[in-house]
Amino acid sequence: MLKYLVMLLAPFEWIYRGIWFFWDQGYRNGFFLTHQVFPKVISVGNLTWGGTGKTPLVAYLAKRLQANGQKAAVLSRGYGSPQNRQQADEVVALKKTLEGIGFFASPDRVHSARQAQREGYGVVLLDDGFQHRRLVRHLDIVAIDATDPFGNGRLIPAGKLREPVHSLKRADWIILTKVDLVSDGEISRIKEKIQKITPNIPIGETFYRSVGLSDVGAGFKPAPTLDGLKDRDVGLVAAIGNPEAFHRTVEKLGAKVTRTYFKRDHSRYAVGDFQKMEEIQKRDSLFCWVTTSKDAVKMEDVFGDCPRFLGTVPVFSLEIELVFKKGERELWRVIESL
Repeated sequence: MLKYLVMLLAPFEWIYRGIWFFWDQGYRNGFFLTHQVFPKVISVGNLTWGGTGKTPLVAYLAKRLQANGQKAAVLSRGYGSPQNRQQADEVVALKKTLEGIGFFASPDRVHSARQAQREGYGVVLLDDGFQHRRLVRHLDIVAIDATDPFGNGRLIPAGKLREPVHSLKRADWIILTKVDLVSDGEISRIKEKIQKITPNIPIGETFYRSVGLSDVGAGFKPAPTLDGLKDRDVGLVAAIGNPEAFHRTVEKLGAKVTRTYFKRDHSRYAVGDFQKMEEIQKRDSLFCWVTTSKDAVKMEDVFGDCPRFLGTVPVFSLEIELVFKKGERELWRVIESL
């Protein structure tokens, strides 16, 4: 079925490729303007649509910059909340994780960068910035999900690639994420493919460490410990780009994932979703539902609007942090030299 869907979408992929080629050549040949600001700009982006783990990487960089005494800000396009971009899911999730970090959410990130400059920020992190070429950056980092590095190799909409893989030539650093979920042999194959495109690029390796569970405003306090999930029947609920990696992460904690309730990336939650979750939880005697911190932000609104579910639908978000396996010291040497 998937094969036929890709074939059906192939003509639209070529339309997208043509638009991308015009856009790429416009920047390469100076037809489209670029803008430079005085703060150091570090871009964190990806090559594929959704699910590479940019947000934990941005949080890691922001914390480390702050610990090093630098005044840092995050520039986000605020995807998912066109009416109030300061309240977009990624922004709210980051704000809960970080204190003392500036946040500027707007589709015009040149304007945001200049505002950060006026407010005295010395470093800005351009969240989801690889395709945002209007703003000149001092360091271009691309995150690649080791569990699904290039999708099926096709461009949107027939695949997950936002740009052809050879666009990695523009990057300064590659960060492989979720390396603990694949074999060493697969990591080597991914690196070989990257190095054929851009031979001398540094490649870091990271994974996500689970640090705890948080109650998603559902009235179940205290939340269980991570060990409390071991051998328990749990359900997963998420609207993210790569739910399978989330599935494997929860299984690594020893939980028995017996049900999943996955929605399209960036989807909102409604009362009907919780009605279905409540039915499944009671029917299958689930210990709880586990979700991501980004999904938790959207779910809390439903609990606030419909208190009937308080104390009846146990939902806990899995809190994670990014940990480097390889390349951390080398990356920070580069950042400190900017």
